[in-house]
Amino acid sequence: MPAWKMSDDDLERRAALGRMKAFALALLFAALALALVARANEGAHPAWGYVAAFAEAATVGALADWFAVVALFRRPFGLPIWHTAIIPRSKARIARNLGSFVVEHFFTAEALTRRLAAINPAARAGEHLADEANAARIARMLSSTLGGLLASPNDAALRGWFSRRLGDALRSGQTVDAIAGLAVAALNGERRQALTTYALGKAADKLADPALREQLVGRLTEVLHLEDVKVMGMSLGGTLRPLARSLAERLIARCAAELSAAHADEHHPWRQPCDDALRYAIGRLQSDAGYRAALARGLAALAGDDAWADATGRLWDALREALLEEVRGEVGERWLAALLCELGARLSADARLQGRINRRLIAVLPGLIEPYRPAIGRFIAEKLDSWSEEEVSERIELAIGRDLQFIRVNGTLVGGLIGLVLYGVSRLLA
Repeated sequence: MPAWKMSDDDLERRAALGRMKAFALALLFAALALALVARANEGAHPAWGYVAAFAEAATVGALADWFAVVALFRRPFGLPIWHTAIIPRSKARIARNLGSFVVEHFFTAEALTRRLAAINPAARAGEHLADEANAARIARMLSSTLGGLLASPNDAALRGWFSRRLGDALRSGQTVDAIAGLAVAALNGERRQALTTYALGKAADKLADPALREQLVGRLTEVLHLEDVKVMGMSLGGTLRPLARSLAERLIARCAAELSAAHADEHHPWRQPCDDALRYAIGRLQSDAGYRAALARGLAALAGDDAWADATGRLWDALREALLEEVRGEVGERWLAALLCELGARLSADARLQGRINRRLIAVLPGLIEPYRPAIGRFIAEKLDSWSEEEVSERIELAIGRDLQFIRVNGTLVGGLIGLVLYGVSRLLA
């Protein structure tokens, strides 16, 4: 029994190898027996000479090829015959050559790129994901992995990454372009009216808050500086304050009523200034380089502020809780599975999307492969070299030994035929 653990496939190959060895050995014994019988009856009939020539040559061919096959893996009969046990004695060289061969001829960017282009990996991925069972299984794995990652108490690395990425995005000039593009897309036509309606409604709700109203009344009363109003050296602040407070309350109430009316009426005159302000902001975002530069500076300053880390930390906490709610449990798994299944169906049906993904994979593949090719060659060589001589011999024999037994079978038959031809020629010449 081998020193290494054999798999089911190894056991099956070992049984097939044993059967083939037995067949080749039986053929050898049959040729030998036939040679003995033919020689014993050689004088009885001229045909026995031909039989003997065939059988003797077949025996020689069988023995020679048996020796050649056995000499690859071990010493025949344990005898120290020169240039036998070739594979175990050349283990290190075979390991190096095999590693180099695989890397140079199989694990190349050109070979893998051709193979990747031929199999259309995007279409296969789409077909796999479109299957509901596959999508559900992948969704379970993703849900478990994401849930574990997000629920980890030691999330300083993720928190820092989130803060840095947002900061980098704010410092990037592309962020201003993105804000401008989003504003143009979101604030044109009916969307602008919807935003105006929303803003007016929120403002009306705020002014309806008694606490905020009280703050505004107090602030308006203070800015009038009624204590400075004097008649004949006497301050009229105490007399005028109740009147000013009443006027402020009425003004705020009127503003709240007008905001509510503007919120409900699309043709209210207060809507036009709001719409003009939004139009002006959009126009400046699109065409005013100075305005865009100022916005970029403001965003960069915001990213560099000391409070940025605290703000992004709170945002990360909220985002993490929201994500955990989405991905945990059966609801999250079903949502992920439906998303994956929809993605797979779209990918399966969209040839252009498949082409884009495949081209991207083919473009990045060389950069992923080239740095690791030497390491892969060394890994193959070191793995093979780590096996003992006996294990190398047994593993290789299991892999190709059955086919090598056909050499013995062919040697027996071809040797016999050559012997028969040579005997026939010699008889003709005689």
